[in-house]
Amino acid sequence: MKKRIATILAFSMMLSLAACSKKEGDTSGENKLNRTTGTAETSESTEDPTDTTDVTDPTDTSEESSTEESSDAPVKVTYPITNHDLTFYQAMSDKYYNIYGALDPNADTEYDVKLSRVVAAYDVISVFVDEDVNHTGILDKIDKETFDGLEFAHEWFIEEATAFAEKEKNGEELFERTLHRDIKIYRSDSKVFSYVSDTHHYGTTADIKDGLEAHNIDSETLEEISFSDVILDKDALIDYVQKNLSNSYVIDSTVDAIKNNTLVFGILYDGIYIHELNSKVPVYGNESMFNMKYFDATTEYYTLVLDHGNNLDWDIDGDGKMDSLSVGLANEDTLDIAVNGQEYKFGPEVIEDRGGYYFYDNSYLVYNDKGCFLFVSMNMNEDDYSVYAIFEMKDGKPEFRSFGDGWVEDIHDPNYIAMGGWERVLGFTSTHMRCSISSDGTLAPFSALGWNYSYAYLVNHDLKGHKYDDTTMDIGEEVTIKKGSKVTVAYGSDEAKQIVLRVLDPDLAKIYDVIVETDGNSKICGMDCNDALTGILWAG
Repeated sequence: MKKRIATILAFSMMLSLAACSKKEGDTSGENKLNRTTGTAETSESTEDPTDTTDVTDPTDTSEESSTEESSDAPVKVTYPITNHDLTFYQAMSDKYYNIYGALDPNADTEYDVKLSRVVAAYDVISVFVDEDVNHTGILDKIDKETFDGLEFAHEWFIEEATAFAEKEKNGEELFERTLHRDIKIYRSDSKVFSYVSDTHHYGTTADIKDGLEAHNIDSETLEEISFSDVILDKDALIDYVQKNLSNSYVIDSTVDAIKNNTLVFGILYDGIYIHELNSKVPVYGNESMFNMKYFDATTEYYTLVLDHGNNLDWDIDGDGKMDSLSVGLANEDTLDIAVNGQEYKFGPEVIEDRGGYYFYDNSYLVYNDKGCFLFVSMNMNEDDYSVYAIFEMKDGKPEFRSFGDGWVEDIHDPNYIAMGGWERVLGFTSTHMRCSISSDGTLAPFSALGWNYSYAYLVNHDLKGHKYDDTTMDIGEEVTIKKGSKVTVAYGSDEAKQIVLRVLDPDLAKIYDVIVETDGNSKICGMDCNDALTGILWAG
Protein backbone atom coordinates (compact mmCIF):
# COMPACT_ATOMS: atom_id res chain seq x y z
CA MET A 1 0.00 0.00 0.00
CA LYS A 2 2.73 2.46 0.99
CA LYS A 3 4.64 1.83 -2.27
CA ARG A 4 1.46 2.47 -4.24
CA ILE A 5 0.85 5.71 -2.33
CA ALA A 6 4.43 6.82 -2.86
CA THR A 7 3.88 6.48 -6.60
CA ILE A 8 0.63 8.41 -6.41
CA LEU A 9 2.18 11.33 -4.55
CA ALA A 10 3.47 13.08 -7.65
CA PHE A 11 5.23 15.73 -5.59
CA SER A 12 6.38 16.00 -2.01
CA MET A 13 4.71 18.25 0.56
CA MET A 14 7.18 17.18 3.24
CA LEU A 15 9.82 19.91 2.83
CA SER A 16 9.43 21.25 6.33
CA LEU A 17 8.62 18.06 8.19
CA ALA A 18 10.85 16.13 10.54
CA ALA A 19 10.14 13.13 12.76
CA CYS A 20 9.22 14.18 16.27
CA SER A 21 11.55 12.79 18.89
CA LYS A 22 11.46 13.06 22.66
CA LYS A 23 13.36 16.15 23.80
CA GLU A 24 16.31 16.03 26.17
CA GLY A 25 15.35 16.82 29.72
CA ASP A 26 11.86 15.42 29.23
CA THR A 27 9.78 16.22 32.28
CA SER A 28 6.84 13.97 31.47
CA GLY A 29 4.95 13.20 34.62
CA GLU A 30 6.13 16.30 36.46
CA ASN A 31 4.14 19.46 37.18
CA LYS A 32 0.92 17.58 37.88
CA LEU A 33 -1.77 20.03 38.82
CA ASN A 34 -4.71 19.82 41.22
CA ARG A 35 -7.19 22.51 40.22
CA THR A 36 -10.29 23.83 41.94
CA THR A 37 -13.05 26.13 40.79
CA GLY A 38 -15.76 28.12 42.47
CA THR A 39 -15.37 30.79 45.17
CA ALA A 40 -13.65 28.51 47.63
CA GLU A 41 -9.91 29.16 47.84
CA THR A 42 -7.73 26.79 45.85
CA SER A 43 -5.84 24.40 48.09
CA GLU A 44 -2.28 23.25 47.45
CA SER A 45 -2.08 19.48 47.05
CA THR A 46 0.51 17.71 49.17
CA GLU A 47 -0.43 14.26 47.96
CA ASP A 48 1.49 12.11 45.52
CA PRO A 49 0.79 13.92 42.20
CA THR A 50 0.36 10.63 40.39
CA ASP A 51 -2.44 9.53 42.70
CA THR A 52 -5.82 10.40 41.21
CA THR A 53 -7.96 8.29 43.50
CA ASP A 54 -9.05 11.22 45.69
CA VAL A 55 -9.84 13.61 42.87
CA THR A 56 -13.44 14.75 42.96
CA ASP A 57 -15.58 13.82 39.99
CA PRO A 58 -17.40 17.01 38.87
CA THR A 59 -20.43 14.92 38.01
CA ASP A 60 -20.64 13.48 41.54
CA THR A 61 -23.18 15.41 43.63
CA SER A 62 -22.82 13.33 46.77
CA GLU A 63 -21.89 14.91 50.12
CA GLU A 64 -18.38 13.47 49.86
CA SER A 65 -17.72 15.45 46.68
CA SER A 66 -18.65 18.89 48.07
CA THR A 67 -17.40 21.17 50.82
CA GLU A 68 -20.10 23.14 52.60
CA GLU A 69 -19.86 25.52 55.53
CA SER A 70 -23.58 26.26 55.36
CA SER A 71 -26.55 25.04 53.38
CA ASP A 72 -26.08 27.69 50.68
CA ALA A 73 -22.25 27.71 50.60
CA PRO A 74 -20.67 27.33 47.13
CA VAL A 75 -19.71 23.84 46.06
CA LYS A 76 -16.00 23.28 45.61
CA VAL A 77 -15.39 21.39 42.38
CA THR A 78 -12.01 19.75 41.90
CA TYR A 79 -10.46 19.29 38.47
CA PRO A 80 -8.97 15.94 37.58
CA ILE A 81 -5.20 16.17 37.77
CA THR A 82 -3.85 17.58 34.53
CA ASN A 83 -0.41 16.20 33.77
CA HIS A 84 2.00 15.68 30.90
CA ASP A 85 1.88 11.89 30.83
CA LEU A 86 0.60 11.57 27.26
CA THR A 87 2.86 10.87 24.28
CA PHE A 88 2.45 13.30 21.39
CA TYR A 89 2.02 11.87 17.89
CA GLN A 90 3.37 14.40 15.42
CA ALA A 91 0.59 14.42 12.85
CA MET A 92 0.39 16.70 9.84
CA SER A 93 -2.15 17.21 7.12
CA ASP A 94 -0.49 16.98 3.69
CA LYS A 95 -2.27 17.76 0.45
CA TYR A 96 -2.23 15.74 -2.74
CA TYR A 97 -2.73 18.43 -5.37
CA ASN A 98 -3.04 17.97 -9.11
CA ILE A 99 -4.49 20.39 -11.63
CA TYR A 100 -4.81 20.67 -15.38
CA GLY A 101 -6.40 23.56 -17.24
CA ALA A 102 -6.78 25.36 -20.54
CA LEU A 103 -8.52 28.35 -22.06
CA ASP A 104 -11.93 27.50 -23.43
CA PRO A 105 -11.85 28.34 -27.16
CA ASN A 106 -15.06 30.35 -26.74
CA ALA A 107 -13.86 32.25 -23.66
CA ASP A 108 -13.32 36.01 -23.55
CA THR A 109 -9.55 36.45 -23.27
CA GLU A 110 -9.61 39.89 -21.68
CA TYR A 111 -7.99 40.71 -18.34
CA ASP A 112 -8.77 38.41 -15.41
CA VAL A 113 -9.71 35.34 -17.42
CA LYS A 114 -9.76 32.06 -15.51
CA LEU A 115 -8.78 28.87 -17.28
CA SER A 116 -11.21 25.96 -17.22
CA ARG A 117 -9.71 23.23 -15.08
CA VAL A 118 -9.77 19.86 -13.40
CA VAL A 119 -8.56 19.91 -9.79
CA ALA A 120 -7.96 17.21 -7.19
CA ALA A 121 -6.97 18.71 -3.82
CA TYR A 122 -7.08 15.88 -1.31
CA ASP A 123 -5.71 15.93 2.23
CA VAL A 124 -4.03 12.97 3.90
CA ILE A 125 -2.47 12.66 7.37
CA SER A 126 1.19 11.82 7.92
CA VAL A 127 2.10 10.67 11.43
CA PHE A 128 5.54 10.48 13.06
CA VAL A 129 6.22 9.16 16.57
CA ASP A 130 9.17 7.89 18.60
CA GLU A 131 10.47 4.51 17.51
CA ASP A 132 10.10 3.13 21.03
CA VAL A 133 6.37 3.92 21.14
CA ASN A 134 3.94 1.15 20.27
CA HIS A 135 1.95 3.00 17.65
CA THR A 136 1.38 0.46 14.90
CA GLY A 137 -2.37 0.27 15.41
CA ILE A 138 -3.16 3.97 15.26
CA LEU A 139 -0.85 4.48 12.26
CA ASP A 140 -2.56 1.69 10.36
CA LYS A 141 -5.98 3.14 11.17
CA ILE A 142 -5.06 6.66 10.05
CA ASP A 143 -3.49 5.25 6.89
CA LYS A 144 -6.67 3.38 6.08
CA GLU A 145 -8.94 6.34 6.74
CA THR A 146 -6.96 8.93 4.77
CA PHE A 147 -4.62 7.21 2.31
CA ASP A 148 -7.19 4.79 0.92
CA GLY A 149 -9.21 7.77 -0.27
CA LEU A 150 -6.11 9.22 -1.92
CA GLU A 151 -5.92 6.39 -4.42
CA PHE A 152 -9.50 7.16 -5.46
CA ALA A 153 -8.66 10.88 -5.85
CA HIS A 154 -5.63 10.04 -7.98
CA GLU A 155 -7.58 7.78 -10.32
CA TRP A 156 -10.43 10.30 -10.47
CA PHE A 157 -8.03 13.04 -11.56
CA ILE A 158 -6.42 10.95 -14.31
CA GLU A 159 -9.82 10.01 -15.74
CA GLU A 160 -11.20 13.57 -15.66
CA ALA A 161 -7.98 15.22 -16.91
CA THR A 162 -7.73 12.78 -19.80
CA ALA A 163 -11.31 13.55 -20.88
CA PHE A 164 -10.63 17.28 -20.49
CA ALA A 165 -7.48 17.10 -22.64
CA GLU A 166 -9.36 15.24 -25.37
CA LYS A 167 -11.94 18.04 -25.57
CA GLU A 168 -9.13 20.60 -25.60
CA LYS A 169 -7.44 18.77 -28.50
CA ASN A 170 -10.68 18.70 -30.50
CA GLY A 171 -11.46 22.38 -29.86
CA GLU A 172 -14.64 21.52 -27.98
CA GLU A 173 -16.22 23.41 -25.10
CA LEU A 174 -14.33 22.67 -21.90
CA PHE A 175 -15.73 21.80 -18.48
CA GLU A 176 -14.97 22.32 -14.77
CA ARG A 177 -14.31 19.39 -12.42
CA THR A 178 -13.15 19.72 -8.81
CA LEU A 179 -12.65 17.33 -5.92
CA HIS A 180 -11.58 18.62 -2.51
CA ARG A 181 -11.00 17.02 0.86
CA ASP A 182 -9.72 19.23 3.67
CA ILE A 183 -8.61 17.77 7.00
CA LYS A 184 -8.34 19.66 10.28
CA ILE A 185 -6.41 17.92 13.06
CA TYR A 186 -7.43 18.84 16.60
CA ARG A 187 -5.44 16.43 18.72
CA SER A 188 -3.01 13.53 18.25
CA ASP A 189 -1.63 11.72 21.27
CA SER A 190 -1.58 8.39 23.07
CA LYS A 191 -5.12 8.96 24.41
CA VAL A 192 -7.04 10.69 21.60
CA PHE A 193 -6.54 11.13 17.87
CA SER A 194 -9.07 13.69 16.64
CA TYR A 195 -9.62 15.19 13.19
CA VAL A 196 -12.46 16.41 10.96
CA SER A 197 -12.63 15.92 7.19
CA ASP A 198 -14.60 18.14 4.80
CA THR A 199 -15.24 16.69 1.33
CA HIS A 200 -16.90 18.48 -1.57
CA HIS A 201 -16.89 18.15 -5.34
CA TYR A 202 -18.21 19.97 -8.39
CA GLY A 203 -19.19 18.87 -11.88
CA THR A 204 -18.47 15.17 -11.61
CA THR A 205 -20.87 12.26 -11.62
CA ALA A 206 -18.53 10.09 -9.56
CA ASP A 207 -19.90 8.52 -6.39
CA ILE A 208 -18.46 10.95 -3.82
CA LYS A 209 -19.89 11.51 -0.37
CA ASP A 210 -19.79 15.22 0.40
CA GLY A 211 -19.88 16.78 3.85
CA LEU A 212 -18.18 16.90 7.22
CA GLU A 213 -17.08 13.80 9.11
CA ALA A 214 -15.68 13.71 12.64
CA HIS A 215 -13.01 11.13 13.44
CA ASN A 216 -12.43 10.94 17.19
CA ILE A 217 -10.41 7.82 17.94
CA ASP A 218 -9.27 6.17 21.15
CA SER A 219 -5.55 5.77 20.45
CA GLU A 220 -5.27 2.62 22.59
CA THR A 221 -8.38 0.67 21.62
CA LEU A 222 -8.70 2.22 18.12
CA GLU A 223 -12.44 2.51 18.72
CA GLU A 224 -14.39 5.56 17.63
CA ILE A 225 -15.17 7.96 20.48
CA SER A 226 -18.83 8.83 20.06
CA PHE A 227 -20.65 12.04 20.89
CA SER A 228 -22.35 10.39 23.86
CA ASP A 229 -18.98 9.12 25.10
CA VAL A 230 -17.78 12.72 25.49
CA ILE A 231 -20.98 14.68 26.22
CA LEU A 232 -22.88 13.55 29.30
CA ASP A 233 -25.46 16.38 29.34
CA LYS A 234 -26.80 17.36 25.92
CA ASP A 235 -29.22 19.90 27.37
CA ALA A 236 -26.35 21.73 29.06
CA LEU A 237 -24.43 21.82 25.77
CA ILE A 238 -27.47 23.16 23.91
CA ASP A 239 -27.92 25.81 26.60
CA TYR A 240 -24.26 26.85 26.30
CA VAL A 241 -24.43 27.06 22.50
CA GLN A 242 -27.64 29.08 22.49
CA LYS A 243 -26.42 31.51 25.14
CA ASN A 244 -22.87 32.01 23.90
CA LEU A 245 -22.87 31.24 20.17
CA SER A 246 -26.29 32.55 19.20
CA ASN A 247 -24.96 34.93 16.53
CA SER A 248 -24.11 32.03 14.27
CA TYR A 249 -26.39 31.49 11.28
CA VAL A 250 -26.05 27.72 11.68
CA ILE A 251 -27.17 27.68 15.30
CA ASP A 252 -30.40 25.75 14.60
CA SER A 253 -28.67 22.98 12.68
CA THR A 254 -26.08 22.74 15.45
CA VAL A 255 -28.77 22.31 18.11
CA ASP A 256 -30.45 19.65 15.97
CA ALA A 257 -27.13 17.84 15.58
CA ILE A 258 -26.63 17.83 19.36
CA LYS A 259 -30.11 16.40 19.88
CA ASN A 260 -29.50 13.71 17.25
CA ASN A 261 -25.96 12.84 18.44
CA THR A 262 -24.59 13.82 15.01
CA LEU A 263 -22.56 16.88 16.01
CA VAL A 264 -19.27 17.21 14.11
CA PHE A 265 -16.64 18.13 16.69
CA GLY A 266 -12.98 17.74 17.51
CA ILE A 267 -11.62 16.88 20.96
CA LEU A 268 -9.23 19.40 22.49
CA TYR A 269 -7.26 19.25 25.74
CA ASP A 270 -9.70 21.65 27.43
CA GLY A 271 -12.99 21.08 25.65
CA ILE A 272 -14.47 20.34 22.24
CA TYR A 273 -14.34 22.38 19.05
CA ILE A 274 -17.61 22.57 17.10
CA HIS A 275 -16.38 22.57 13.54
CA GLU A 276 -19.42 24.17 11.92
CA LEU A 277 -19.44 27.06 14.41
CA ASN A 278 -15.65 27.52 14.47
CA SER A 279 -15.95 27.74 18.25
CA LYS A 280 -14.72 25.95 21.35
CA VAL A 281 -16.90 24.79 24.21
CA PRO A 282 -14.53 24.76 27.21
CA VAL A 283 -14.46 22.16 29.95
CA TYR A 284 -13.73 24.70 32.67
CA GLY A 285 -17.03 25.92 34.09
CA ASN A 286 -18.89 23.14 32.26
CA GLU A 287 -17.40 20.09 33.95
CA SER A 288 -20.69 18.27 34.49
CA MET A 289 -21.36 18.46 30.75
CA PHE A 290 -18.31 16.35 29.85
CA ASN A 291 -16.84 12.95 30.46
CA MET A 292 -13.70 14.28 32.12
CA LYS A 293 -11.51 11.27 31.39
CA TYR A 294 -10.75 12.75 27.98
CA PHE A 295 -9.47 16.00 29.52
CA ASP A 296 -7.28 14.89 32.43
CA ALA A 297 -3.87 15.01 30.76
CA THR A 298 -1.80 16.81 28.14
CA THR A 299 1.38 16.11 26.27
CA GLU A 300 4.53 18.00 27.21
CA TYR A 301 3.98 20.54 24.44
CA TYR A 302 0.46 21.46 23.36
CA THR A 303 -1.81 24.22 22.10
CA LEU A 304 -5.03 25.68 23.52
CA VAL A 305 -7.49 27.70 21.46
CA LEU A 306 -9.20 30.72 23.05
CA ASP A 307 -12.99 30.58 23.09
CA HIS A 308 -15.51 32.55 21.03
CA GLY A 309 -14.95 35.65 23.18
CA ASN A 310 -11.15 35.32 23.06
CA ASN A 311 -11.06 34.06 26.65
CA LEU A 312 -9.19 31.17 28.23
CA ASP A 313 -9.19 29.64 31.71
CA TRP A 314 -6.08 27.54 32.35
CA ASP A 315 -3.13 27.20 34.69
CA ILE A 316 -0.93 29.38 32.49
CA ASP A 317 2.17 29.54 34.68
CA GLY A 318 2.08 26.01 36.07
CA ASP A 319 1.68 26.96 39.73
CA GLY A 320 -1.32 24.66 40.24
CA LYS A 321 -3.89 27.49 40.32
CA MET A 322 -6.33 28.40 37.59
CA ASP A 323 -5.65 31.63 35.67
CA SER A 324 -7.90 33.69 33.43
CA LEU A 325 -6.70 35.15 30.13
CA SER A 326 -8.61 37.39 27.74
CA VAL A 327 -7.73 39.29 24.59
CA GLY A 328 -9.66 42.31 23.36
CA LEU A 329 -9.34 45.47 21.29
CA ALA A 330 -9.21 48.59 23.46
CA ASN A 331 -9.59 50.46 20.16
CA GLU A 332 -8.93 49.62 16.53
CA ASP A 333 -5.15 49.73 16.93
CA THR A 334 -4.61 48.70 20.56
CA LEU A 335 -4.67 45.18 21.98
CA ASP A 336 -5.86 44.73 25.53
CA ILE A 337 -4.60 41.53 27.15
CA ALA A 338 -5.86 40.74 30.65
CA VAL A 339 -4.37 38.10 32.93
CA ASN A 340 -6.26 37.47 36.17
CA GLY A 341 -7.89 40.89 35.81
CA GLN A 342 -4.60 42.76 35.28
CA GLU A 343 -4.69 44.60 31.95
CA TYR A 344 -1.77 45.09 29.57
CA LYS A 345 -2.20 47.37 26.55
CA PHE A 346 -0.17 47.15 23.33
CA GLY A 347 -0.69 49.97 20.85
CA PRO A 348 0.89 51.24 17.60
CA GLU A 349 4.27 51.48 19.31
CA VAL A 350 4.54 47.68 18.99
CA ILE A 351 1.50 46.64 16.91
CA GLU A 352 1.92 48.11 13.44
CA ASP A 353 -0.71 50.67 12.42
CA ARG A 354 -2.55 49.08 9.48
CA GLY A 355 -5.73 51.16 9.57
CA GLY A 356 -7.48 49.27 12.34
CA TYR A 357 -8.12 45.65 13.29
CA TYR A 358 -10.91 43.30 14.20
CA PHE A 359 -11.02 39.69 15.39
CA TYR A 360 -12.06 36.95 13.03
CA ASP A 361 -9.52 34.13 13.34
CA ASN A 362 -8.90 32.14 16.51
CA SER A 363 -6.12 33.05 18.93
CA TYR A 364 -4.04 30.46 20.77
CA LEU A 365 -1.91 29.76 23.82
CA VAL A 366 1.11 27.69 22.78
CA TYR A 367 3.36 25.59 24.99
CA ASN A 368 6.43 24.47 23.05
CA ASP A 369 10.09 23.70 23.66
CA LYS A 370 10.88 27.44 23.80
CA GLY A 371 8.29 28.43 26.41
CA CYS A 372 4.70 29.68 26.58
CA PHE A 373 3.43 32.06 23.88
CA LEU A 374 0.16 33.83 23.18
CA PHE A 375 -0.57 33.90 19.46
CA VAL A 376 -3.18 36.59 18.62
CA SER A 377 -4.80 36.54 15.17
CA MET A 378 -6.52 39.62 13.74
CA ASN A 379 -7.83 40.94 10.44
CA MET A 380 -7.13 44.40 9.03
CA ASN A 381 -10.17 46.63 8.61
CA GLU A 382 -8.89 48.21 5.42
CA ASP A 383 -8.47 45.18 3.17
CA ASP A 384 -9.46 42.15 5.23
CA TYR A 385 -5.92 40.73 5.31
CA SER A 386 -4.84 38.68 8.30
CA VAL A 387 -2.05 39.62 10.69
CA TYR A 388 -0.75 38.15 13.92
CA ALA A 389 1.05 39.24 17.08
CA ILE A 390 3.07 36.92 19.34
CA PHE A 391 3.56 37.51 23.06
CA GLU A 392 5.66 35.46 25.44
CA MET A 393 4.01 34.71 28.76
CA LYS A 394 6.69 35.45 31.37
CA ASP A 395 5.75 35.10 35.05
CA GLY A 396 2.10 35.36 34.07
CA LYS A 397 2.59 38.58 32.08
CA PRO A 398 2.45 39.02 28.28
CA GLU A 399 5.61 40.48 26.70
CA PHE A 400 5.43 41.53 23.04
CA ARG A 401 7.74 39.59 20.72
CA SER A 402 6.75 39.91 17.06
CA PHE A 403 4.16 41.03 14.52
CA GLY A 404 3.60 39.83 10.95
CA ASP A 405 1.29 39.11 8.03
CA GLY A 406 -0.49 35.80 7.61
CA TRP A 407 -2.94 33.46 9.23
CA VAL A 408 -2.81 30.19 11.15
CA GLU A 409 -3.76 27.07 9.22
CA ASP A 410 -2.69 24.41 11.71
CA ILE A 411 -1.33 25.04 15.19
CA HIS A 412 -2.24 21.82 17.01
CA ASP A 413 1.47 20.88 16.98
CA PRO A 414 3.11 23.91 18.61
CA ASN A 415 6.55 23.09 17.17
CA TYR A 416 5.34 22.71 13.55
CA ILE A 417 2.84 25.51 12.94
CA ALA A 418 1.34 25.85 9.45
CA MET A 419 0.89 29.46 8.31
CA GLY A 420 -0.67 30.97 5.21
CA GLY A 421 0.10 34.27 3.55
CA TRP A 422 -0.76 36.17 0.38
CA GLU A 423 1.60 35.94 -2.60
CA ARG A 424 1.97 39.44 -4.08
CA VAL A 425 3.30 38.34 -7.47
CA LEU A 426 0.38 36.08 -8.33
CA GLY A 427 -2.77 37.95 -7.39
CA PHE A 428 -5.44 36.15 -5.41
CA THR A 429 -3.38 33.17 -4.29
CA SER A 430 -1.40 32.26 -1.20
CA THR A 431 1.63 30.36 0.03
CA HIS A 432 1.78 28.02 3.01
CA MET A 433 4.73 27.30 5.31
CA ARG A 434 5.55 25.17 8.34
CA CYS A 435 7.15 27.28 11.05
CA SER A 436 8.34 27.12 14.64
CA ILE A 437 8.18 29.87 17.25
CA SER A 438 11.78 30.74 18.06
CA SER A 439 12.99 31.59 21.55
CA ASP A 440 12.74 35.29 20.64
CA GLY A 441 9.06 34.88 19.73
CA THR A 442 9.43 35.17 15.96
CA LEU A 443 8.19 32.66 13.41
CA ALA A 444 11.01 30.66 11.81
CA PRO A 445 10.06 28.80 8.58
CA PHE A 446 11.53 25.35 8.03
CA SER A 447 12.14 26.09 4.34
CA ALA A 448 12.84 29.14 2.20
CA LEU A 449 9.97 28.45 -0.20
CA GLY A 450 6.36 27.97 0.84
CA TRP A 451 4.08 25.58 -0.99
CA ASN A 452 1.24 26.85 -3.14
CA TYR A 453 -2.04 25.59 -4.62
CA SER A 454 -2.69 28.02 -7.46
CA TYR A 455 -4.98 28.01 -10.47
CA ALA A 456 -3.76 26.83 -13.85
CA TYR A 457 -2.13 29.56 -15.99
CA LEU A 458 -1.37 29.85 -19.70
CA VAL A 459 2.23 30.87 -20.54
CA ASN A 460 2.24 33.84 -22.96
CA HIS A 461 6.00 34.10 -23.60
CA ASP A 462 8.95 31.73 -23.29
CA LEU A 463 10.08 31.75 -19.66
CA LYS A 464 13.66 30.80 -18.72
CA GLY A 465 14.52 29.14 -15.44
CA HIS A 466 16.18 26.04 -13.99
CA LYS A 467 14.91 22.54 -13.38
CA TYR A 468 13.93 22.10 -9.73
CA ASP A 469 13.73 18.90 -7.67
CA ASP A 470 11.13 19.40 -4.96
CA THR A 471 12.31 16.33 -3.04
CA THR A 472 15.97 17.33 -2.70
CA MET A 473 15.43 21.07 -3.40
CA ASP A 474 18.32 20.86 -5.89
CA ILE A 475 18.47 23.37 -8.75
CA GLY A 476 19.46 21.78 -12.05
CA GLU A 477 20.08 22.70 -15.67
CA GLU A 478 18.66 25.75 -17.40
CA VAL A 479 15.37 25.12 -19.16
CA THR A 480 12.78 27.15 -21.10
CA ILE A 481 9.05 26.88 -20.50
CA LYS A 482 7.60 27.28 -23.98
CA LYS A 483 4.86 29.74 -24.89
CA GLY A 484 1.49 27.98 -24.80
CA SER A 485 2.42 25.70 -21.89
CA LYS A 486 0.10 25.40 -18.94
CA VAL A 487 1.58 25.85 -15.46
CA THR A 488 0.63 26.13 -11.84
CA VAL A 489 2.68 27.52 -8.96
CA ALA A 490 4.01 24.78 -6.68
CA TYR A 491 6.27 26.82 -4.37
CA GLY A 492 7.22 30.43 -3.92
CA SER A 493 8.44 33.24 -1.72
CA ASP A 494 8.18 37.00 -2.10
CA GLU A 495 11.20 37.38 0.18
CA ALA A 496 13.34 34.91 -1.78
CA LYS A 497 12.03 36.42 -5.03
CA GLN A 498 11.55 32.99 -6.55
CA ILE A 499 8.64 30.81 -7.58
CA VAL A 500 8.50 27.22 -8.80
CA LEU A 501 6.28 26.77 -11.84
CA ARG A 502 4.99 23.24 -12.37
CA VAL A 503 4.59 22.53 -16.10
CA LEU A 504 1.29 20.63 -16.46
CA ASP A 505 0.29 17.69 -18.60
CA PRO A 506 -2.60 15.21 -18.42
CA ASP A 507 0.12 12.55 -18.35
CA LEU A 508 1.48 12.99 -14.83
CA ALA A 509 4.77 11.37 -15.82
CA LYS A 510 5.51 14.40 -18.02
CA ILE A 511 5.08 17.00 -15.26
CA TYR A 512 8.23 18.84 -14.17
CA ASP A 513 9.16 21.85 -12.03
CA VAL A 514 11.06 25.00 -13.02
CA ILE A 515 12.31 27.65 -10.59
CA VAL A 516 12.16 31.20 -11.99
CA GLU A 517 13.08 34.62 -10.66
CA THR A 518 10.62 37.35 -9.64
CA ASP A 519 10.98 40.84 -8.21
CA GLY A 520 8.90 39.86 -5.17
CA ASN A 521 6.15 42.21 -6.28
CA SER A 522 4.73 42.06 -9.82
CA LYS A 523 7.30 40.69 -12.29
CA ILE A 524 8.15 37.17 -13.42
CA CYS A 525 11.32 36.63 -15.48
CA GLY A 526 11.64 40.40 -15.85
CA MET A 527 8.17 40.95 -17.32
CA ASP A 528 4.88 41.96 -15.77
CA CYS A 529 3.16 38.87 -14.37
CA ASN A 530 0.00 39.55 -16.40
CA ASP A 531 2.09 39.63 -19.58
CA ALA A 532 3.86 36.42 -18.62
CA LEU A 533 0.76 34.43 -17.66
CA THR A 534 -2.93 34.40 -18.52
CA GLY A 535 -5.32 33.38 -15.75
CA ILE A 536 -4.04 35.34 -12.77
CA LEU A 537 -6.99 36.54 -10.69
CA TRP A 538 -6.88 39.64 -8.48
CA ALA A 539 -9.02 40.29 -5.42
CA GLY A 540 -11.39 43.23 -5.64
